[in-house]
Amino acid sequence: MKRIVTVLVLALVAAVSLAGTIEVEVRGRLLTGKNFSGKPPILLDGDVLEGCNLSQPEPHTPVGAGVKGLIFRKCNLVNCDVPKDAALEKCLNVHMRKVVVETLTAAEVEKQRAEEEKAVAIAVKTIDEQRAAAVAAAIAAARAKLIATADKVAPLGLSATAVTDETGKVISYQFWRKEIVP
Repeated sequence: MKRIVTVLVLALVAAVSLAGTIEVEVRGRLLTGKNFSGKPPILLDGDVLEGCNLSQPEPHTPVGAGVKGLIFRKCNLVNCDVPKDAALEKCLNVHMRKVVVETLTAAEVEKQRAEEEKAVAIAVKTIDEQRAAAVAAAIAAARAKLIATADKVAPLGLSATAVTDETGKVISYQFWRKEIVP
């Protein structure tokens, strides 16, 4: 690398001595994917920043003050004031600050969390109780229907037969259907 630079410098010196003066445009560095959040970088004239995060905690933080020809492409420039001549291409450039709306002590937060957990537990218990009551009601209705239809056609196309003990008390119901036997 050192030899190539030396050769280029010698070639430039030779060109200047033959042609008189030569103008050379020196561009800055290409900085890609760097994170400068919270600490503005030291920039040079002509630097190109691509996909860099330059967000700052305070609005209107100067970034690149006094530097000319900066180009920002797809950069996060939240709270950054860039030079007037800087080019911004597809960048986020807004100024925001944190505004405290309410402050709660740790004890208050813990109390709210406990109250929310209690409310959820009550809701779950209530839902479980409602489900249990609904299931019990459905079972009771089905039993009443089955008792009324014992030895007749039962729900779902099944037949029901009451099974009784020796005293005639119904102890269970059998649900059955007939199948064709080959």
